[in-house]
Amino acid sequence: LGYFSYHDAQAEAASRDAKLLEGLRNGVELAAANFDTALLPASLRPGTLSADARGRLSAYLAGLARSPGLPEGSFAALYGLGSGTLRFISDEAGQPRVGLPQRYALPSYRSLFEGGSSGYGIVEDPQGRWLAAAASIEKQGSVAALLEFSLSPTPRSLFRRPAFSVTRLLLALPGLALLLVCPWLFVQAGRRSKEKRADLRARLEAEAEADGNADDSGGDTGELDPQAGADGSLDGGPDDGKHGMKRARRQAAAARSTTSVSVRDAHRRAAAALNAGRPELASRILEALIVQRPKDAQAFNNLGIAYKRMGSLAKALSCLERAATLDPTNGSTRANLEKIRSLLP
Repeated sequence: LGYFSYHDAQAEAASRDAKLLEGLRNGVELAAANFDTALLPASLRPGTLSADARGRLSAYLAGLARSPGLPEGSFAALYGLGSGTLRFISDEAGQPRVGLPQRYALPSYRSLFEGGSSGYGIVEDPQGRWLAAAASIEKQGSVAALLEFSLSPTPRSLFRRPAFSVTRLLLALPGLALLLVCPWLFVQAGRRSKEKRADLRARLEAEAEADGNADDSGGDTGELDPQAGADGSLDGGPDDGKHGMKRARRQAAAARSTTSVSVRDAHRRAAAALNAGRPELASRILEALIVQRPKDAQAFNNLGIAYKRMGSLAKALSCLERAATLDPTNGSTRANLEKIRSLLP
């Protein structure tokens, strides 16, 4: 629609300009055929026209530019040919520039001195863009001068209400269909994504509950950072029994199925997994948390505990050393580090 609107606006302006040019051409041909050649100067040398003669000529040109049938706002000027160059004679404003070369006139103007009748087109000069038409003035059987009528072109708007046709409607249908279908596709994609996340969450929770019915709770939480329980990041005491294990597995499943979890929830879920005897789940939660918070001393401490319970003593030592570096005043971390060092050869 935007393309059709722009195209129609430009086509309408071009059509109006063509009609104006035709009116200028018809008017200048008629005016040149009836031009009073007695007003033309004898030569194109500067100073040839006196002030009185220039005034009479400019008034005459102004009268021609206001002739019936000419587009409103037309401007008349007179040119001659001297030394093979198109030169200024006068215009309706009475400019005292006789003999000045006209570098911005239409190239076709020179051919009018060789027998052409009229020429027209668009002139561009430092002052703007003009519609112009010129016709030759004959004196004693030869072309003595050129009469030019010029006019500002039609102002061009960027857009207008487009004209509709069957062809345009067929061309616009794919774009209109795309505009209508794209929002629907986005809504459907969001709905499917939401359904998939819900299915994944339900499946993981079902698997966690099934595992909880088959396993026994266990695990010692005495190694967890005691400062975590103070701010609510980790559970402070043991979580015994089958219900605690189910809750731990549901929390771990929720942690895997969501893309962004809070630090507090991550610590709490990791602690619940450790309390339920699931260091593997705790390690995955804490590893994801450390990616987001690489300077979390509590996360490194508790990840070291998870690695220890998994039997990865080297990884546990590395994590606890990192935790001690980040929080050297934490007594629990130092105790855990010493315990790991005592277990290594």
